[in-house]
Amino acid sequence: MSESANQSQPSNTTPKTPPNPPKGPDAVQFKSKDIGVETAKPQDIFAKQRKEAEKQKQAEKKTRKILIIVFSILGGLIVIGLLIWLIVWLVQINTTPAEDDPVVVDPTVLTTGSTEELSNLSNAAQSAFENAANNGGDAEAAADAIFESATQNDADAAYANQILLSKIMFYGVNGDYASVREIFDEVDPDQLPLDQQIIYYNVGSNAYQEGGDYARAEEYINLVYELSRAEGNGQGGSSE
Repeated sequence: MSESANQSQPSNTTPKTPPNPPKGPDAVQFKSKDIGVETAKPQDIFAKQRKEAEKQKQAEKKTRKILIIVFSILGGLIVIGLLIWLIVWLVQINTTPAEDDPVVVDPTVLTTGSTEELSNLSNAAQSAFENAANNGGDAEAAADAIFESATQNDADAAYANQILLSKIMFYGVNGDYASVREIFDEVDPDQLPLDQQIIYYNVGSNAYQEGGDYARAEEYINLVYELSRAEGNGQGGSSE
């Protein structure tokens, strides 16, 4: 058979139909929306925050432990300090000798004739005066009784001038300058120490000033200045 005859003869070959894709649960399904997209895994977006919170929680827990230890130590030191203070206090109480009962001094008994004793005597008379006045009694008589009691003591015989000066001081404090003038000349100032002479002339100057005898008042105030300068220079001494 010639070559041209073979070419003109129609072919009996039938095109093959591609097989249908498998179906069922095991079949692979391809969808256009899934092409190029990787299946996404679920992520915890708060993981970092929880991690930081856990770190902070652990740090706070550690801090609390440290504070507990520190406060425990401080508390122990405070307790120890209090115990030491208590022991020292108890030792002091047990070792400190009891003070003697205060000595009660009778202001009407002079032992040295000091200015302090004269002040005590004058103050005793002032207390008696005020008590009597407050209770409706004879205030002047009550004060005089104090000075009279002082003159009755044998120990006070050498201090007669000091007792009179104490009485003058009492009258001067109460503004009874008439009584000051009545007994003023009974005092021998030469028997008084320098500081008591200053008191004597100072009260006398006020008394005579109030009584209108200005010349005598000036004389006594000048004596006060002279005696004060002498006392400042260490002359004559003082009786304390």
